[in-house]
Amino acid sequence: ASYDTKVDFVTEDIGFIQYHGSLLKTMDGGSSWSSADPDSFMYSYGPMCFIDDQNGFYGDKDKLYKTSDGTQSWDTIHANDMTSDFSSNIKYIGMVDFHDKDNGTALVNVNSQVNGIQNNQTKICITEDGGNSWKVKEVGGMGFLKQVSSNTVFFTNYQDSVLFRSQNSGLSWDTLAMPDNFRGFSPMDFKNEMEGHLVISSWNDEGINESIFYKTSNGGQSWNFVDSIHSIYSGVSFLVLTENTAYAIQSGGLLRLDQSSSIY
Repeated sequence: ASYDTKVDFVTEDIGFIQYHGSLLKTMDGGSSWSSADPDSFMYSYGPMCFIDDQNGFYGDKDKLYKTSDGTQSWDTIHANDMTSDFSSNIKYIGMVDFHDKDNGTALVNVNSQVNGIQNNQTKICITEDGGNSWKVKEVGGMGFLKQVSSNTVFFTNYQDSVLFRSQNSGLSWDTLAMPDNFRGFSPMDFKNEMEGHLVISSWNDEGINESIFYKTSNGGQSWNFVDSIHSIYSGVSFLVLTENTAYAIQSGGLLRLDQSSSIY
């Protein structure tokens, strides 16, 4: 696995992984995988999320797609509508997450011109109608996001050492403190509006990568150290929570951490 690898689980057993340009599906918690690619669709390394085993979203450079038949076919959502109010062109979609078929959030990098000067910006785009219309806000850069309800979204970016939270579908944002060693590209995920996990990875003096797991039970108001894992390769690059299991992408592969694990 690598930093290009994305994973999403909709139950403890049913999940999808994007690996080397292919989309794979598991029905047994990751013990085995089969292809979920339709013949007419070619995946790249864009973001993806699934609501259940039939409904999902996938971003490929400047396009956003959705499926309602378990990846057998994909319909295009016209992603440039996300930033039409800014006369901007999408360079790529960096992250996408939907709570249900209507309510979702995307991070997009756009090219824009101000007084004839080319400018790259990152915008967070929120939809309440399945992608037909979007509310747009400029943010500091790419990071991780999670939409946990129709109204509540959590978001981090690499420029700010805080957790952003909106409880009104992006109309306003609170800033919440993070652990002192937090970096904006640290993977995080939430099970609901209160419970979430965060992983911060760094190299120690012996050349070993340490991935430190934190947990919040109060919606990001505070974070408690849980445990850490070590690797001679890169640290955890992606994190997904289900009700009873955490899945993490590390350079060595896919980690499954259930409630018997000290980390979960």
